[in-house]
Amino acid sequence: MFYKKVDKQSNKEMFNFLHNHFEYDTLNSWNRLHSIANNVKLYNLPVDYSDALEALKEDDYCSINACIEEFNENHPGYKVGFNGRSGGYLVLYSNKHNGHALDSYSPCQYNTYDDWKTDVKEAYGSLKAYESTLKADVELVQDFDTLCDELVEVLKELIKEMHHRRQHTVEWHAVKRHEHYVYDTITDLHYHKEYMLQQGATIFDENDEDLYVEYEVNKDYEGTVVIEINDK
Repeated sequence: MFYKKVDKQSNKEMFNFLHNHFEYDTLNSWNRLHSIANNVKLYNLPVDYSDALEALKEDDYCSINACIEEFNENHPGYKVGFNGRSGGYLVLYSNKHNGHALDSYSPCQYNTYDDWKTDVKEAYGSLKAYESTLKADVELVQDFDTLCDELVEVLKELIKEMHHRRQHTVEWHAVKRHEHYVYDTITDLHYHKEYMLQQGATIFDENDEDLYVEYEVNKDYEGTVVIEINDK
């Protein structure tokens, strides 16, 4: 989902990979500092939204955090952490370069390949002299993208384990419950609101200025539902 192959024999392809990679704030949006990142909001991932919320609540992010800590240990000087109002972005950063994971000559900092090439030649004498740094940056970012893919798989496994924990027979009745969300952007609000309405929710309260929506979720069941789960 996140990992992309890159031809490391091509400086231009490596430039384009880093230059076009998604970035997000390293601390707060007002400080204008940013770094390599991925959008890992649950409704952007190939999982059932409600199941994912429940599985993460049960696991308390222990499995997710263990994978992140392992990445941090294997990449000294770098750290991965969640950011955003709802913690929906995973960001790669370091204590150097004002928090950005890569240095000031990284393609992330340039608008065009020609501008980047000119500055690198001036600073290093040739592109060849900077090639090893460029390759190392590409591999670091690929490792980060691989981590994000691994976290998606961990989440899928948590959902699977949640579904296979015990066997229950449940009597269902008409249920009404409320869910509220605070979003990072108005685009996120509209995207997720459309999803919730498609699932049968109704708007209970909404404030576009505060990027806040409260939904009323109605679920009507009749009779007995048996969830068959195999104990490990």
